[in-house]
Amino acid sequence: MFSVLTAVYPDYPWDHTKLTRKDKRASQRWLFVSVQNLFQGEEVVEDFRIQDSVRESGNIVEIDVYLPKYKLGFEYQGEHHYKENTAFGSIEMYKQRDAEKVILCNQQNIHVISIPFWWDGS
Repeated sequence: MFSVLTAVYPDYPWDHTKLTRKDKRASQRWLFVSVQNLFQGEEVVEDFRIQDSVRESGNIVEIDVYLPKYKLGFEYQGEHHYKENTAFGSIEMYKQRDAEKVILCNQQNIHVISIPFWWDGS
């Protein structure tokens, strides 16, 4: 958002801290809106649950942003997927879960694109 506003209104003193997304939910929402803009007129589903795909834990697989027509999913990967954070669990746990999700999605012929936390929205 910051880069767009500064490009359009370069003389306005934008507060970068107010326009920077920090939490997963805000970043995932931004990803959803971006995918909607890229695929105008197509069905885009946020938090799509694959009913026929169950993890080892018994939970149903969920994709952050999904385009059913193309069987294409987007997963926002928060900082805890790349850096150790004891509040969220180990990196190894996330790597294992991410790999399991990709395998289960592949079994449903769904291609998943991972979007890292450092994505700037462009």
